[in-house]
Amino acid sequence: MASTRARFCCVLFFIIFLVYSFAWIYIAAGSAKPWCPSRDFFFTRLLYDNQHH
Repeated sequence: MASTRARFCCVLFFIIFLVYSFAWIYIAAGSAKPWCPSRDFFFTRLLYDNQHH
């Protein structure tokens, strides 16, 4: 039971992490000015490259 609960918690945490990542990407892509371009420069650069090509 303990291993099943731990595995469930890991999967749940991973799903939440994915949801937050996709939510940030969606907001950053829809916004003209990303919140933190210096910290997440790689992701914003990727988004802008995809938008302009």
